[in-house]
Amino acid sequence: MAICEAIFGILIIVIVLLDVFQMVIVPRQSPRTLRISVLLSRLFWLPWRQLSLHSGMRHEYLLGIFAPLLLMLMLTVWVIALIVGYALILYALQDSIQPAIRDFATALYLAGTSLFTIGFGDFVPIGIARIVTLAAAGSGLTVMSLVIAFFFSLYSSLQHREVFVNLVEARAGSPPSGVTLLETYARLKILDQLPHDIGDWEVWAVEILESHRAYPILSFFRSTLEDNSWISTLGAMLDACTLLLTTVQTEHIAVLSWVQYSSSSG
Repeated sequence: MAICEAIFGILIIVIVLLDVFQMVIVPRQSPRTLRISVLLSRLFWLPWRQLSLHSGMRHEYLLGIFAPLLLMLMLTVWVIALIVGYALILYALQDSIQPAIRDFATALYLAGTSLFTIGFGDFVPIGIARIVTLAAAGSGLTVMSLVIAFFFSLYSSLQHREVFVNLVEARAGSPPSGVTLLETYARLKILDQLPHDIGDWEVWAVEILESHRAYPILSFFRSTLEDNSWISTLGAMLDACTLLLTTVQTEHIAVLSWVQYSSSSG
């Protein structure tokens, strides 16, 4: 029985650490089998979306807080699962701890204090239990530090995405429109600047593709403005380029040449 508990605890720990590795460290999409983060997103997204759709005025607010809540839920589940995994191992090694632990609640307590590196000293591991508590402390520090670094990287990518969203909104309206975008450039007589801006938009689109492919959870983060989003901004840019290629008559040959080159190379 003790061996089964230890094996089950090791399995839980391996699943959690692999999920953290694939979610935080690997900069690309990973296989979705036995991944806690994927299961949580699939489990909560549809009910949360239905709840937001029936909430009336709070629709956009509820959708906007889903991604931050999902991140906090993932971190909480990871930590709880690690505590349970190490508790199962320590409970199987209860005779290697002084005083010996006789119930699973005490094993959870010892695993939690080890994971958070508190170490009150009321339980002293001996033998192989020392290795388990050291592993719990090391994995706890590693997971916490990786998640904090991941948060900084995630919000940095989000902020960079929203800079262009707000920039285009000032020229294309809210919600953005390709027609409004071209009208603004024509009204302000800055059509000569359009080729350079289209090049910047192309780079921005590639950056979005790379960041959202590396961290799929970014797709759940909505823009700060309710009437705008990075998807509608990208659509407005594509509409503007389509109009330049098919409808708009302009003497600015450089604009059309750049758009034609971008469309053919893309």
